[in-house]
Order: sequence, then C-alpha cells, then structure tokens
Amino acid sequence: NKVIGLGAPSANGDAATKLYVDTAIGAVSTSSIAQGNTNIAVVDSGTGTVTVTVDGNTALTVDATGVVVAGNFTVSGTTTTVNSNTVSLADNIITLNSDATGTATSNAGIEVERGDDTNVQLRWNEGSDTWTFTNDGAVYYPMATGTDTLAEGTTNLYHTAARARSALSASSGTGVSYN
Repeated sequence: NKVIGLGAPSANGDAATKLYVDTAIGAVSTSSIAQGNTNIAVVDSGTGTVTVTVDGNTALTVDATGVVVAGNFTVSGTTTTVNSNTVSLADNIITLNSDATGTATSNAGIEVERGDDTNVQLRWNEGSDTWTFTNDGAVYYPMATGTDTLAEGTTNLYHTAARARSALSASSGTGVSYN
C-alpha cells in the first residue's frame, strides 16, 4: 500500500516520505565531519593526493611520495622504529632520556650498528660524569678535555712544560743534553 500526503516527521515513530529521507541522507557528507566546534574534512583531490583538514588548516597530506604531518607529531609507546636510510632533523639538539626524572642514573649516547662487527658507542657515563667512547664495544675511554685527561699510553704524542723540562738537562761543562 502506498501512503501519500505525509508531512515532515516530528517524532521517532512518524512515517517519512522518500523525498524527506533522500534529502536527509544527501546532507550527510562522505568527506567531512562536524562535531561540536571542530570541522574535519578528508578530501581526495582526484590527482592522487588526499588531505585532512581540521578547522580549515591542513593537518595531513598523503600522496604517492609519502605522508606529511603539519604541526607537532607525538608518538607514544615503548618502541618507535624508523625504517629509513636517511633521517634529517632541523633541530640542532637531540634529547636522549627525555622521560628521565629525579637523580640521573642512566647512561645515554649514540650506538653505531656495524653488522657482523662489534657495535661502537659514544656515550655520557653517569657514573663518572664524563663523555666516553668505545672502539671495540667493550672498553670505554674517556674523551680528553685537556692534556691531563688524555689517555696517552706509550706514544708520547704531546709535551707539557713539566715533561719538556724533565727531558732536558744542562750543565756548564757539557751544555744542554737530552735525557
């Protein structure tokens, strides 16, 4: 049976005309959401680019070359893996142990993965409050901050005034000689 002459529904149990339903469904957007004070739009340009805008500002762009996130980007979790050959940072400071609080107890640094060879590190050692490095993955050497902290070994690569004076001697009979 066909019902004709219906008015616009005003209660949940009221019948609705096809025109009323078509108009209501046509008003639902397949690319934007409006909730409260926030308007979100997902737009496919038809040229291979999809953009997400929030309140008129582009927040995300996706195309065949990748994804661009506008604004701040926060990743929360215990592991973040970047599978990339090149990582470019505009900032000139990298903060390690950014979640540390209280007294410092954790060493921090940069480790180089060397495949089948032993990894090497440049790290801040909290126990000695010094920068250290390893060339073999086992023995850490302090980075020299002056000749008194230089691990010289037997190479005698530098001279201090005291070392130079102890290596020379002079007498009126023999002149200057090297000890």
